[in-house]
Amino acid sequence: MNMKQEMVSWLRTTHWDVFGCLNFKRKPTEMDAQKILAYFWNRVDRHYFGNASHRKNLRVERMCFLHTGISNTNYHFHFVANAPRLVNQQDFVNKLNRSWRYEVKESGWFSYIKPPRSQQAVCNYLVREFYKLGMDSFNTLGSFKNLN
Repeated sequence: MNMKQEMVSWLRTTHWDVFGCLNFKRKPTEMDAQKILAYFWNRVDRHYFGNASHRKNLRVERMCFLHTGISNTNYHFHFVANAPRLVNQQDFVNKLNRSWRYEVKESGWFSYIKPPRSQQAVCNYLVREFYKLGMDSFNTLGSFKNLN
């Protein structure tokens, strides 16, 4: 089994509530795109967990992947996430959409966040550009997996 197939298998071990694509108004550098992504998830974590997001490392479970597009300079992220306990899936989708559109000034118009139609298709799509970036497409800074 190659690395891409292993990543898809690993992603499929979790049932994901949300799938999204986050793009930007202007073309940021890869480093700037990482910072914007971190800011977005920090806002989301703070909304759901308050200061415990940093003090106790309570975060929304998510996996983020960097894509570069056809031009190899159109940095954007695809992600899957799970709603925190006791949070309705649609409310979570709505909160993520509001946070990205209204709290992140660099957010692009062509972003989307919605429930996935097919877990298999979503997991395959996340690693679609694996041939370009390899493991670098997996964003370790923006991702968080609960271990319990």
